[in-house]
Amino acid sequence: MKLTADKAHFWRSDKWPGFELMRAHWVRHSFSKHFHDCYTIGINNGGAGNFDCRHKKQDAWPGRLNLIEPGETHTGGASSECGWLYRDFYISVECMHDLAQRVNVTQIPEFCSATVHDPELAHEFREVFVAMTTMPATHLEQDYLLVKAIRRLCVRHGCQQPAHVRVSKEREAISRIRDYIHAHFAEEITISRLASLTGWSTFHLIRAFHEATGIPPHAYQNTLRVAQAQEQLRNGESIADAAVSCGFYDQSHM
Repeated sequence: MKLTADKAHFWRSDKWPGFELMRAHWVRHSFSKHFHDCYTIGINNGGAGNFDCRHKKQDAWPGRLNLIEPGETHTGGASSECGWLYRDFYISVECMHDLAQRVNVTQIPEFCSATVHDPELAHEFREVFVAMTTMPATHLEQDYLLVKAIRRLCVRHGCQQPAHVRVSKEREAISRIRDYIHAHFAEEITISRLASLTGWSTFHLIRAFHEATGIPPHAYQNTLRVAQAQEQLRNGESIADAAVSCGFYDQSHM
């Protein structure tokens, strides 16, 4: 059946803090460059889509999983007439760390690829999604299904980096900039202030930050503002209060 309308539905786990789910059917809607501060695991259920991530176009269709790490810039949209149907898991860094410890993975995983063809793993995550949203299953069964799927994900598609790998000075500088923007996202931030954190020229900072994240500093800040405003709205705050506290001049900027 050909889909004609975009729609999405969200859930928040009452068992796992920092764990959210979304079922989406996109036909016309597309996403410009953005990022999440959490892990995103997507199961493609029907149709087809694609997204730019890690400097290449990633194709998404049934049997494949989309694996996006926190802070990775990406786009997204349907690439077939029937649209793009998928289910997403949004897992906070803290929650992923907890899950990794439960499956005896010593480091939070880094995904080897932004898309992987693994129908068996896709089926396991689909079972998790159903258990958390439509059954719903007991917490014990949810735990079992989730831990099993996370274990297989880490073993099959996680790149464990050696502890002795040295982080470059430029990567450390980018990390300082990102930390500063996270801490002051609701405030006015200048390029000169960010440059002072690194000793770089403003031109070098803009270029290096864009290369590392895929977007310029102001877009990174705005993404954080939008994400925080959405969180406050979900928690019952008014649009006006959320706009002010997140640094938007008025509601139209949200």
